[in-house]
Amino acid sequence: MRGAWLFPSLAALLLSSCSIKEERAECPCRLEVDLLPFAAIGGIPDLQVRSGNYPPVSGLRDAFSWHADIRKGVYTISVVHPGMQTQVGPDRITCPEGMVPDSIYAFAASVDCHAEKVHVSALARKQFCTVTLREKEPTSLQYAVRSRFAAFSRADLTPQPAPLSFSTRREPDGAIRFRLPRQGTDSGLLLEVSGTEGDAWELPLGEWMEKAGYDWTLPSLEDFLLELDYTATRIQVRILDWDGGETLTLTI
Repeated sequence: MRGAWLFPSLAALLLSSCSIKEERAECPCRLEVDLLPFAAIGGIPDLQVRSGNYPPVSGLRDAFSWHADIRKGVYTISVVHPGMQTQVGPDRITCPEGMVPDSIYAFAASVDCHAEKVHVSALARKQFCTVTLREKEPTSLQYAVRSRFAAFSRADLTPQPAPLSFSTRREPDGAIRFRLPRQGTDSGLLLEVSGTEGDAWELPLGEWMEKAGYDWTLPSLEDFLLELDYTATRIQVRILDWDGGETLTLTI
């Protein structure tokens, strides 16, 4: 008799579960996010999973993986490795004014989670450009950077307006290297140059990069190399490839 009572109970349990095809639309989706591509950068990336304006989804996580059973729908996944100074908020990522931007890596995607299981590999995409500025003949000039873009959206990594300004420094090899966050159109990106006698002027770095064909929309940004020659009557700008080839020469 005990077996006779067990069978109806088990049948009822199965009927109420997600194993019945007609009822599977109400079953949750198991969302898995693989964070391993960020492992080589070091540190633990900031992860956010959300749907629309609802609060972020909670899930189970170890260092480089995350999963949760969620209601089926469309979700935005944002993963950010911000460095030491970058401000990471719920909606955008901001480089603080007055500080050289960090090496920011990020991933963002809108993911359809209507299946029973969805796996996403979060690719660590480079959200900064390292600019190397060389002088043909060394000088004692000082360089600062100014732009209208110092932030970008967490949802899709598009640039957002925020004041960007910082001073650069020379490295032991005499070159000046600094990072720029992803820039938008009409960025007003400038190099502010000052001499030892109080003279100062501006150089249109954003325009030079545009003329050289630099693409701020690439998923992972490339670096940029230029050489300034102050020995001529007018300033000559050489924009170079990393393999030593020259892409553009401008005289200003």
